[in-house]
Amino acid sequence: MSDRIFDLRSVNIPMAPAELRSRVSGTSRKAWFDKSGRNIAAIVQDEVPRHHRPARVLDFGCGCGRVLRHLATSPGLELHAAEIQTDLLTWCRGNLQPVRYVNNRVEPPLPYEDDTFDLIYAISVFTHLPAPLHTRWLCELSRILGPDGRIVMTERGEAYTGQLNPEELHRLGSDGIAVRNERLPGTNACDTFVTRPWIEQEMRRAGLRLVRSYAADPRIRPRGRSRRDHPGQDLLIAEVNQHRQGATERSR
Repeated sequence: MSDRIFDLRSVNIPMAPAELRSRVSGTSRKAWFDKSGRNIAAIVQDEVPRHHRPARVLDFGCGCGRVLRHLATSPGLELHAAEIQTDLLTWCRGNLQPVRYVNNRVEPPLPYEDDTFDLIYAISVFTHLPAPLHTRWLCELSRILGPDGRIVMTERGEAYTGQLNPEELHRLGSDGIAVRNERLPGTNACDTFVTRPWIEQEMRRAGLRLVRSYAADPRIRPRGRSRRDHPGQDLLIAEVNQHRQGATERSR
């Protein structure tokens, strides 16, 4: 922890209003919002390459700044953020600086050059994307990730199987992915569940390699949330593999 390049003990960090917190997190509780965001920010900071100064970091799907608010004033980082919901982005722009923001669409691409970022994190983003968009966005993030960069992302994994009905369990077993309300991609109404083999396969198709994973990571679900309803998303850390060239074209 001593070699972290920024300090998470900052106080008086702006926090989004209750309505926005509830929309993106399913709860408006300030303590949960603050602690979960701080936990994830600590995970992100440990993955930032130490040899790049400033390190370019993208918050893909920043929401109302649950994680970003803990990083926005950190030295040693050049922060960027992308979000599809305009009002969430407007709040972040007005309260969390200095950060460079873009309002993206539900489909790729993003307005960045190849190999732009040293680290990209996507928390509770792929959990709302059906299979085709899963693959296209993995390819797009791979395209804009530097050759020695990292992606930190979350998925709903095996811990969530108890929430699935028989038809969804069958789809998960046969296809490796089950999606509710797939016609509403990128919204909280669209819930996506995946198996580990499926997401590793899609990462390979995107020119990425899974380097570490943490099933139902408790750091993402601090105490205070129901384990039955919120068992904890899987934390996945990926990097570029040697066969990325060509794979990233699938994002277009």
